[in-house]
Amino acid sequence: MTTTLSNAEILAEWEAKIEKDPKLFPMLQELTTPKVTKYMKHASTLTAKQAAFLLLDCKEAFYGGACWGGKSDALLMAALQYVDIPGYNAILFRKTFRDLSLPGALMDRAHEWLAGTDAKWIERDKTWSFPSTASLTFGYIEHEKDKYNYQGTAFQFIGLDEVTQIWESAYLYLFSRLVKLVNCNIPLRMRSASNPGGVGHKWVKSRFVTNKNQNGRIFIPANMHDLPYINEESKESLKELPPDIRKQLEEGDWSDPYPEGSYYAKQLEAAQTEGRIASVPHDSRVEVETWWDIGRDGTAIWFTQTIGKEIHFIDFLEGEGEGMGHYIREVKNKPYVYGNHYGPHDIEVTEFGSGLTRTEQAASLGFKFRFVLKQDFDDGINAGRAIFNQCWFDKKKCEAGLNALANYRKIWDARANTYKSMPVHDWSSHPADAFRYFALGYGARRKAQGIRNNRAKIDFNIFDAAMN
Repeated sequence: MTTTLSNAEILAEWEAKIEKDPKLFPMLQELTTPKVTKYMKHASTLTAKQAAFLLLDCKEAFYGGACWGGKSDALLMAALQYVDIPGYNAILFRKTFRDLSLPGALMDRAHEWLAGTDAKWIERDKTWSFPSTASLTFGYIEHEKDKYNYQGTAFQFIGLDEVTQIWESAYLYLFSRLVKLVNCNIPLRMRSASNPGGVGHKWVKSRFVTNKNQNGRIFIPANMHDLPYINEESKESLKELPPDIRKQLEEGDWSDPYPEGSYYAKQLEAAQTEGRIASVPHDSRVEVETWWDIGRDGTAIWFTQTIGKEIHFIDFLEGEGEGMGHYIREVKNKPYVYGNHYGPHDIEVTEFGSGLTRTEQAASLGFKFRFVLKQDFDDGINAGRAIFNQCWFDKKKCEAGLNALANYRKIWDARANTYKSMPVHDWSSHPADAFRYFALGYGARRKAQGIRNNRAKIDFNIFDAAMN
């Protein structure tokens, strides 16, 4: 039977060893003191968890999981640990350039630390250059395709702040940019930090939290209680947040319940319980229809097939920063035979940069849209809830869309201590809007079909009566 010693017992054991052999003390001190450089402004006031993070030489590690755990400092210090070594290159990422440059954010913090030192800022490249020839660069991955902006680069350290805002595919691609220096013992390091929540919540949780400290990956949880200088007034500000979001930020809660105020929580829970989120294969004998939401900041598309009374969601596509042509090509490249393509009521808007409306641009690419008439927002939500019990979702191909539906929630009004009737606009909005258009469009089509069927019956009955 294995006995686990407490920290106090381990400390007492080492104190006894050092008392017997004083030469062990400097050895132990060296083992438990991370490498620092003069550029690491807060190296003298490291928390225990920041020190542990900086001591790691494994390839992959994740820090934090709650607000005010010292995440940004830890990442910046980790990036600066080897800038005294010739040829060393580090890069720090956020989702957008704005995120990097906000007051107190990574790039602003680096300027605070490095201004007045012998490091030189190169504005054009967003890079600090050091006398050793080492460098620290700042980058962003606002759109999934932005990962390709870093083709041909080579780094020994890659850090991602608020990694749950970044696509898993982009994160994994960046491993290809880790390159070992010749004749140098600097470890290759992929480091990240984040709060729970966001578009990448599930993959980050799966990679680091659920499978904690497996496959050579290390997760060091930290929260506001690890920083002695966070005052009560700062903590009070969290009370303005919805209760579930506050719990995430205060406690580092990575659980996956649907957010409070979620529009489709009950419907998703029922679909999960009834086995309607599973493997839903494409039936090549049945036409596929697509349902689009097209915005300036993103596009989302659901792919459905009607099988008897069931509606099968067999695929999902989303993206940012691309024009209409890109998505039409992506849809055409899928191995489906299509029926109708449905767009939102505002599909006649002129596409930015082309001078054509979206329908005109689509037509020029051999793609014809039908559009869903504009209706009241609440009508769309109610239509989505009403039709949900007929919907089956492919668990793998629709995972991103399902995550968005789960996260789609009402705005929290802290003053009234309740939720408003309108949704939060974030990464979940476009997939949820595309689903809402599906519910409205599918319902309207079914209603129209019912009217046509009733007319046919009336005509037949009149004709039949005349013959008799």
